[in-house]
Amino acid sequence: LLLANMFMFQGYAVMLGNPMRVLKVELGIGDEGASAFQDAVASFGAVKSLMRVMQVALLGVLQPKGIVCFAYVTMCLAVVVPLVFVFGLGIKDLWVVYLEYILSGVAIGCFEGTFLSLIAPLGRNTKAYALMGAPLGFAVHNIFLGTLEQWGMPPCGYYVVTLCCLPFALRIFCAHCPAQPACGAPPGYKALTASMVRFKEWLPAVLPWLTAKFLGNFVMEDAFPLLFNTFNTGSVPVWMPEDIAPTVPFKYYTAWYWFVLMMVGDTISRHYSR
Repeated sequence: LLLANMFMFQGYAVMLGNPMRVLKVELGIGDEGASAFQDAVASFGAVKSLMRVMQVALLGVLQPKGIVCFAYVTMCLAVVVPLVFVFGLGIKDLWVVYLEYILSGVAIGCFEGTFLSLIAPLGRNTKAYALMGAPLGFAVHNIFLGTLEQWGMPPCGYYVVTLCCLPFALRIFCAHCPAQPACGAPPGYKALTASMVRFKEWLPAVLPWLTAKFLGNFVMEDAFPLLFNTFNTGSVPVWMPEDIAPTVPFKYYTAWYWFVLMMVGDTISRHYSR
């Protein structure tokens, strides 16, 4: 299950970090088009947030396990989009970016909470180690593959690796996910409506956690567009921002420093959250 989660988060990672910068370069986007590109990429966060709330209503015909399987298939389609249209056909239009990031937003929005709820019966420790797949998925793309790209890996390699791993993730999940109890038809929009009517019962208890989650995500989600969509130089100074020497290539900076620290912090926080 750690691998099932890790491979899905490789799909998440291919939408952010070094792979996102690769896509931007492949589309020929510089300073002038950076704002429009960021708008297209931002559709990922908007759709992801929407699907986290609305998946019960929109996917009322599916049981939770079916929602996760739907997420895997949708992420596969999202990864295929740039491979076919950008790297294959050479299309440079931003509608390709919107399509890729909307599909991936649907996938991640449906996946995260549902996956965790399904593996909860396996116990606290199993769930904690399965969660390690998230930082490992980001590490594969932005540390390991980020280094290989510097050594000559084709830019499309990020997407090819992800597409090869996702079917295995789906197979692992279907084979090892705990069986669901028979509970009749999926609740769908009726459950969501009933919860909204009784919001006074759960909102006061949830509100502090929602606030903390909002603030944390606000900082985290800002880091990626600032670093990868706005910052266009090929190298960064080692010490002070105003220095012109010594410098290191941007991709080494992200692969060997920024994402290493991110993975360490993410892993420690997930471990102690047990």
